[in-house]
Amino acid sequence: MNQRPDWAKNQHYVPKFLLKNFADGEEQIHVFDKQERKEFRTNVRNVAAENGLYDIKMPDGSITTGEKNLSNLETAARESLNKLVTQQTLASLTPADRVTLALFAAVQMLRVKQQILILTQMTEIFGRRFGTVEGLPQTEKERTEDARKVMIQSLADAPGFLPDFLNKTWLLVKAARQSKFYISDNPIAMYNKIRNPHRATRGLRVRGIEIHMPVSSELSLAFYCRTHEEGWRKTKAEAEICQALGHSLPAEFANQARLLDNIVHSLSSGDVIELSETATNFQNERQIANSSRFVFSKDGDFRLAKEALEQVPEWRKGPQLAGSKPK
Repeated sequence: MNQRPDWAKNQHYVPKFLLKNFADGEEQIHVFDKQERKEFRTNVRNVAAENGLYDIKMPDGSITTGEKNLSNLETAARESLNKLVTQQTLASLTPADRVTLALFAAVQMLRVKQQILILTQMTEIFGRRFGTVEGLPQTEKERTEDARKVMIQSLADAPGFLPDFLNKTWLLVKAARQSKFYISDNPIAMYNKIRNPHRATRGLRVRGIEIHMPVSSELSLAFYCRTHEEGWRKTKAEAEICQALGHSLPAEFANQARLLDNIVHSLSSGDVIELSETATNFQNERQIANSSRFVFSKDGDFRLAKEALEQVPEWRKGPQLAGSKPK
């Protein structure tokens, strides 16, 4: 950590350079507050940021920060992401770029205010169950500050998650024509279609997991559990065998077959895959559900966000721990 107070005071937990990919030429971005159900437009410098978020006051009164290290990572990641955005192919990435982006995704997963909220909820649940425990924060202010410090310390663990991103199957996907991707204040979104009532199904190392990171209003970088790739290749091979035997695929599977062809081709070529409107909406719904409070858009079209909150009202609260009391 750095000990000279020469870093930015307004510290973004979603990097400003990334938010600019969802803004107009004047760096204005559209914001939807899902808790208040309000929308507004503002400069990217005003969103997903908080004064001194990564600063820690030491016992001697000096201030240390993680902001400088985060800025250095952002500088490297910006170059790699610019390749993706401009060339729109994973083939543009060098092995070093992949390591940089994997680390960037791991850090982004840890650095958000949502982590503070979850850590605070854990302390609250523990306190309600066991009562006052010496050494644990008691007031809401103390719990929040303690959680913030733990979040900052957790950033040192990010390199340990590199294999969990690097060993996934990477895909670059493009929003459907006439559609745009959202990004949120908690943009690393996980989803797993596997349901198990006895164990968690969301986590970096969970079988079937898929992780999505929007990188511009048109593109999103996805990290899939290897079981997805195995399934795609197996299904394509089975379809080819059927066709070789003279059997035609049912008409309702024609579009899926074309998408599958594109996916399998992309696995080797790195080419971008254009999504359907339904698939684009699904990606955006992950941002809505995963956000703590704010969803961002380039064109200000938040109809999907409003409809989603009508259908799933609990998404207004953002991710919650079981047993917590939503604010």
